[in-house]
Amino acid sequence: MKMKRLSASFGALQNQRLTFAPGLNIVHGPNERGKSTWCAFIRAMLYGINTSERNKDGVLAEKTKYRPWSGHAMEGIMEVEIEDGRSVAIQRTALGTSPMKKLDVRYSGSGEEVTALMNDNLGETLTGVPEAVFVRSAFIRQAGLKVAQTGQLEQRIAALVSSGEEGVSYRDTTGILGAWQRKRRHNKTGQIPALEAEIAAIDQALERLAEASIAYNEVSLDLDRVMARTHELRADHDAILELERRTARKNIMEARDKLRELDLEIEALRKQLTYKGAEIQKETLVEAQENHDKLISLSMKHTDAKADKEAAGRDLELIEEEKRNTSFGGRNITEAKELVAQAEAANREADEAAAFNKQKYTFPLAALPVLALAALALDLVSDWTIIPLWPISVLALIATGILGFQFYRKWKFAAEAEKKRGEAFVRLRVGNIEDLQREFVGYQHLCEQAEVHSAVLEAAEQTADQIKADMQTCKDTFEQQVQSVSDEAGDFAAASETLTALRKRMDRLELANSERVAAAHLDTALTTNYDGDPLQPIPQDSLELPLMNKNEALYELKRSEKELDSLKNNYALALGEVRALGDPVVLGAKRGGMVSRLRDLTRQHEALGLALDVLAEADSEIAARFSPLLGQRAGYYLDRLTDGGYKRVVFDKNLSPSTERAGESVSRDILYLSGGTIDQVYLALRLAICDMVFPPEKACPIILDDALVSFDEGRMCKALDLLKELAAERQIILFSCHKREAAYLAGGTDVNIVRL
Repeated sequence: MKMKRLSASFGALQNQRLTFAPGLNIVHGPNERGKSTWCAFIRAMLYGINTSERNKDGVLAEKTKYRPWSGHAMEGIMEVEIEDGRSVAIQRTALGTSPMKKLDVRYSGSGEEVTALMNDNLGETLTGVPEAVFVRSAFIRQAGLKVAQTGQLEQRIAALVSSGEEGVSYRDTTGILGAWQRKRRHNKTGQIPALEAEIAAIDQALERLAEASIAYNEVSLDLDRVMARTHELRADHDAILELERRTARKNIMEARDKLRELDLEIEALRKQLTYKGAEIQKETLVEAQENHDKLISLSMKHTDAKADKEAAGRDLELIEEEKRNTSFGGRNITEAKELVAQAEAANREADEAAAFNKQKYTFPLAALPVLALAALALDLVSDWTIIPLWPISVLALIATGILGFQFYRKWKFAAEAEKKRGEAFVRLRVGNIEDLQREFVGYQHLCEQAEVHSAVLEAAEQTADQIKADMQTCKDTFEQQVQSVSDEAGDFAAASETLTALRKRMDRLELANSERVAAAHLDTALTTNYDGDPLQPIPQDSLELPLMNKNEALYELKRSEKELDSLKNNYALALGEVRALGDPVVLGAKRGGMVSRLRDLTRQHEALGLALDVLAEADSEIAARFSPLLGQRAGYYLDRLTDGGYKRVVFDKNLSPSTERAGESVSRDILYLSGGTIDQVYLALRLAICDMVFPPEKACPIILDDALVSFDEGRMCKALDLLKELAAERQIILFSCHKREAAYLAGGTDVNIVRL
């Protein structure tokens, strides 16, 4: 098969076309020009779109990823040349909501339908391999160079090195046998564990049947016992109810007697609560009592206020006494500040006066007289002096006098300043200015306390006066209220006693009224609940009473009835369980059949395990046969791609390669190689698989999408030379984002270069 023309409405491709030649085709263009989309389109045209695929995290389904951006339907046409040399136009369009589901294949030119290709196996018919083999061999992408083993690829390779039967795959067969084995037992699931569970359930049912029979007999005995006990408790309860009826009649009579007594007491109290022909109101007594209590409270508060005033006066007097005992003699704070300022000024003047430099005067006063005497002596005893020296003596004496006078004046000023400071300190009774300042701080605190206590005293006096005024007002009101209910308003103590007596009578009247209402309600309730006429006498027969009271009897009766209901339920459950568990003979027979079935399944499970072991040995033998063939062919291609750098490749049954560098005798895992060399190993493997699995008559094209992107310049040239050589046998289409492949092959024969 050779591809000739493509026309696509697929993803970002909108009515775009590509034309290919039979040999090597180089399609190059920058990123986002549709190279990978054209590759996906070729695969979709051959094998269709998997409409059941769903979007996953980070991965879009093909039906979503390649939906045309224009909103039109996903469709396309591929014209290919098949093995008989005729050209066929393959068209895929949407079928309902399924993209590219409708297939139409016709011969180019005549338009005649090719019915042999119009089926779901179009791609496999044209290429000779199913899709899973195609994408792992001839469909080569830079991001998917690595080959993953599948059952279909394994079938194809195994057929080439063994029997030639392509319908047999170790992976598929072991999958089927494994499924059968797991169906019989897989950990705790499968037919064997289920059957074992059923046998255990029957054993448990037989055991429960025996236990249920014993429980049924025990429940029956308990039921008879509780029924008899319940009958006795009901008789006791009836006797207690009869006793209560007799007691209720007695209570009715007592309630009516109580009503008559209360009526008499209420009438007497109302007479006692009448003054000057008018009934005394409760509100008047309450207000009078409130004023009485308020008057007592105000009297106590007045006593407390006077005590607070006296205490505040004493506290203030103590503070004032303490102020008088200080250096400031009780003066106000302003005068104290002036005294401190004067003392500080005297102290400062004394310090400044005493600070003059005495050394400046002492030495001259001692040296000048000596100089005067020396000059005078020389003048008297020497006759060789040119000028007289006595004027020097006079000047020295005059200077001595001036300096002495200055020294005396400063010393006198310092002594007077020191005297003033001493007098100030003596007057204020301190030793130094620091003590005076500390005492002034304390004096300020005392003055502040005196102001606070003075304010407290003033507030206490105002409070005491206010309480006294309130007392007088309250007393006048109280006397007026007492005069309205009694003649004892003049004497406070007598008025209090009278008021207390009236309050007690009023309270008793209210209580008597409440008791009468309660007694009337009680009489009505007792009469209503009484069964019969309470005036009819009750027979005085002997009534045998139970040892327990009504509550105890009712509690025991309810408990017994509840136990009886529970036992009835247990009896029904036990009977139902015995009947539900069935006949033990039937259960035993059923268990025997299950045990026989369990033995058969166990033998089948063991046989399947043995078959899987045998298949594993056979697979290892086949892998040992095809791996050298595949490694030999891949080694040839790797030698060509690396220019002799690597000559041997070894693969395991999972197609995981290791390679051997030229000149070395040890194979290395490809994980130790560079990224470019790894891609070359996998490209060699892909080409080797193509040689082994594709039918020669089909000559399936090889599609490469940026497969050489990680190759350096030298190995890229080797790869292009190899591809050009292989293009003589099958069509090769190389998509590239670089210009270097096209530049290398430019001008060559049998090379078709297409720029996107």
